[in-house]
Amino acid sequence: MSNQLIFGFLVAMLLIVFISYKTRQSVLMKQPFGNMEKELKEAIELSTQLQAKDSNLSNEDREVLQAKVNNILKTVEQNAMAMDKQKDSYNNKVDKVNPQKYKVELDALLHMILNKWKEHNLTLRPIAEKQLYHHYKQIANMGFPKDFIEDINKAIVKTRPSLGVPMWLKEIDNFFAQEHSNHTKYSRLLSSQYNTLLMLSLPLVSFEQIIQLKSFDDLVVMYHHFNSVDIPRDLNETKRLYETILKLPKKYVLYSLYGKQESSQPFKAQMFMVTLMKNPHKDEDVHSYLKEIISSAPTYLFDYPNRNGAADVAHSFLPAQNMVYQNPSLLLNKLIYKRSTEVFQKEFDNYLAYREKEEKLKAIISTTLPEDNRSITQRVSKEQMEFAKQLKSLDGILKEHNLTLPPPLNDEQIEKLEKYLLPFKLPQEYITLYKWHNGMDDSLFMYLPIEKALYEYKELETIVSYYEDKWWTKNLFPLNAFNGDTYWLLDLNNSNSSAISYIFLEGGDLEDEYSSISKMIEVYIEAFKKKIIFYNDKEGDMEIDEDEFTKLRKVL
Repeated sequence: MSNQLIFGFLVAMLLIVFISYKTRQSVLMKQPFGNMEKELKEAIELSTQLQAKDSNLSNEDREVLQAKVNNILKTVEQNAMAMDKQKDSYNNKVDKVNPQKYKVELDALLHMILNKWKEHNLTLRPIAEKQLYHHYKQIANMGFPKDFIEDINKAIVKTRPSLGVPMWLKEIDNFFAQEHSNHTKYSRLLSSQYNTLLMLSLPLVSFEQIIQLKSFDDLVVMYHHFNSVDIPRDLNETKRLYETILKLPKKYVLYSLYGKQESSQPFKAQMFMVTLMKNPHKDEDVHSYLKEIISSAPTYLFDYPNRNGAADVAHSFLPAQNMVYQNPSLLLNKLIYKRSTEVFQKEFDNYLAYREKEEKLKAIISTTLPEDNRSITQRVSKEQMEFAKQLKSLDGILKEHNLTLPPPLNDEQIEKLEKYLLPFKLPQEYITLYKWHNGMDDSLFMYLPIEKALYEYKELETIVSYYEDKWWTKNLFPLNAFNGDTYWLLDLNNSNSSAISYIFLEGGDLEDEYSSISKMIEVYIEAFKKKIIFYNDKEGDMEIDEDEFTKLRKVL
């Protein structure tokens, strides 16, 4: 084998080892053997020199470089094997840990806080209570079901929180702080219980007190849970939270099997800066205060200080970007833009372009008329009456499952939509569908709100330009879309038909999905009746048995 081939093979092997190392590094929560990334990159550079055609290296220099490369490879492989052994040891120990050993203590803490709810005349609906107990038994820390979150938000509005830390919360704090300090008990496995207790505490204790608990570990707490609840609740809590954020550590602290890991990212402070931006109650005084602090807040609250190293920090994220997503105010978003990095500003420019395009499309169907609250059967022609009755039947089923649907389009909006899509003409079943509701609940994912459908329609022309097969023409209008690569389409060249086609852009042709919109609705109604679509009350969401649904669609 020639030297060139040998060196080529060596470079490939180095890259494989490098990728393997990075994978191990991301799996483990701590890097006990130091950072080998620099050495690996050096080895790759040396190998490149060795195989360069125009290299003037002597045989002696080549031997020295080759020895360096070999030593690095040997060290990395040894470290990788040792890391694997520690990972296996960790997994074996975790498998033997059972949160049930803490059952008495955990149940006592839960009942203690539920008694505090009773003292404040707060209640959970039976479905939310069922979700609470289901979540509290879990080892993995999952997201909270929507019914439970709804009841938390109702309780937040009804109560005036304690400005101090009550004794019952100190008791919870002491229990979990002890578990955090004793890593052989793996406190992460109790994160579901810990986060549940924190959520139940929100109506009773001011938020800034909760985030200062000594048990509030950066890894155990799932920060995104707090973005689903209506906090801060008013201007005073917003001010107190900001003052607390300024006192939080300017570093990232992570507890793991290997002890305590620290990074230069002020993660907790940044995360709650995102929470601060929510203004969930659309309070004008809060809005004005947020304008002030965005202009004056320290720079470290807006972005990760070393973005190139972000991949090495667990849960790392871009705070300025998340602030924008949390608050719909374009004015606040533009202020955040000024305080953020150049990299984020480019991302934000794209986001603003999307928002502006979306607003223009919404204007197409703007209306001065009030919402039309008549039944769907009162709003359609005789020819559409059977389909309208079908929709009314589905309406009843959806209400039984507590699914809230957006209001319908009124006649003025339908007229503007038809005018915008000329020379194409919308099928009557399509018009009837939007006279029923403007889009379907995300968990069922049946059809898009019209403003989103218009956006996808505009985007399709750009998207398909990246594909060799120019299958799309302007007569194909999206009824539904997913992930920028999956579409359900109507052919507007034939207004007498509402047949629906399907395409997955990465690997497939345009296929027939439903013979009509009414056939699609028939399939959904039957799927509900057969419990192929059902409400999982423990998880608090709709679920679809995809295999059975596909079989049903093909039969009907």
